[in-house]
Amino acid sequence: DLGSSMVPIANISGGTDIIGCFLASTPAIPMRPRCLYRGLGMHASVYNENGMEVYDEVAYLVSKKPCPSFTRGLWKQNDKYLDSYWSRFKDVWFHGDWATMSHDGYFYILGRADDVIKVAGKRVGPNEVEDAVLRVHGVRESACIGVPDEIKGESLIVFYIGDKSSEVSNAVKQKIEESLGRSFSPKKVIWVSSLPRTRSGKIMRRLVKSAYLHLPLGDTNNLENPESLAEIAAIDKGG
Repeated sequence: DLGSSMVPIANISGGTDIIGCFLASTPAIPMRPRCLYRGLGMHASVYNENGMEVYDEVAYLVSKKPCPSFTRGLWKQNDKYLDSYWSRFKDVWFHGDWATMSHDGYFYILGRADDVIKVAGKRVGPNEVEDAVLRVHGVRESACIGVPDEIKGESLIVFYIGDKSSEVSNAVKQKIEESLGRSFSPKKVIWVSSLPRTRSGKIMRRLVKSAYLHLPLGDTNNLENPESLAEIAAIDKGG
């Protein structure tokens, strides 16, 4: 309903390390909800673990060829640069995002690859869970993390901002089961008044997880609302 079908919502996906966007919306191609297309001059693709290009399969976002704005290295950390971006696939830029690609060239970003959660041997991106949660009436924002589970390996914990009620919490759980399957039913659905976000508005799942599990937080200087971490850390883990 955003924009009342009168205003196009333009998505982009890139990074400061390339000073540009691998994927973007373009007026030359029909838009689809939440999907993107290759940015101008970009050779984006999706590779599986074996370095094979795959379609309609959740795998890794890569760039098969360089673009003029690619960084050539990191200041005094060239080994880290090569290991982070060029070591997984030969002569291919590994961006670290989880994505799918359709045969007609549309991409769907599912979050960071290191955010992927493995529940009972099945992988799911937090974006997939959050997309389901945001379709529940009464939910405005959400964040999903994986926490250690002795039986499943990891379990889902879902945080949401919105109406604080058992009806909404139950609806969130039901929507996830309907969208992704009962194996991804969350261990907990937790209401919070705020989620940690950067000054540019990005929700920091890493800090949500660290605060919830009482792990070292690391750098929080870029947070707009550091007080949100104390609220998450104070949540009762029982039940």
